[in-house]
Amino acid sequence: MALSDASRERIISQSNFFNGLATGLFATGVLGTVGAMIVANSLTSDALFLAPLFGMICFFGSFALHSLAQWKLGDLDKG
Repeated sequence: MALSDASRERIISQSNFFNGLATGLFATGVLGTVGAMIVANSLTSDALFLAPLFGMICFFGSFALHSLAQWKLGDLDKG
């Protein structure tokens, strides 16, 4: 069964939303963490452990959101 134009636009909008979330999560978690580590004069031992951990979590979270967006776009081929 063919998708209506509204259904196609909904899928595209959902994919754009998830990609936007992935970009924001990457920028905040990865780039922000790297920037904070560069700018900081002294880091405690906890910060040295937690900052890269937070960055990795955000990196893999952004990858998962981007993969979800690509999966949703795959629905366009079905219709």
